[in-house]
Amino acid sequence: MVSPTSNRVLVASDALGLLVLAVLVALLVHWLVPDDGYRVVSGTLSYLVLAGMALSFWHHDKLSQRALEASHWIRMAGASLLLGGLSLCFDILIGSVVHPGSASKIEAASRTIGPLGIGLTLLISPGLTVVALAGLVRSLAVPKGAS
Repeated sequence: MVSPTSNRVLVASDALGLLVLAVLVALLVHWLVPDDGYRVVSGTLSYLVLAGMALSFWHHDKLSQRALEASHWIRMAGASLLLGGLSLCFDILIGSVVHPGSASKIEAASRTIGPLGIGLTLLISPGLTVVALAGLVRSLAVPKGAS
C-alpha cells in the first residue's frame, strides 16, 4: 500500500516530469513546426500525446519499478535516438526514390507517408527521446524507497 507521503512524492515527481516534458516539447515545436498559425495546436496535441505516453510508462504495473531507475531512461533515450536515426535514413531513402526531384533529402523524407513515414520517425525521435528525458528527471526526483 502506498503511504500518503509516498503518494505526494510520486505526484510531485509526476508534475516535475510533465513540466520538463512541456518545456522540451515547446522547444521542439518552436524549432520544428513552421509558424503558420497551427504551431500552438500542433504543440498542444504533441504534448497531450507525449504526456499520455509518459504517464503510461511511469505507472504501468510492469514498468513502474524500472521507471524509478535513471539508467532505464538513459537507455531509452539512447535507443530512441538510434531508432529515430535509422527511421530517418529509411524515410530519406524511400523519399528519394519516390520523389527524386525533391530539393533536399530532408524534403524527400518529409514527403514520405504511410505507416513508416516521417510521423513515425518524429514519434520515435524526438518524441520518445523527450519522454525518456522527462522520465529521467522524474526518476531523479523520487527518493530511494518511495514507490
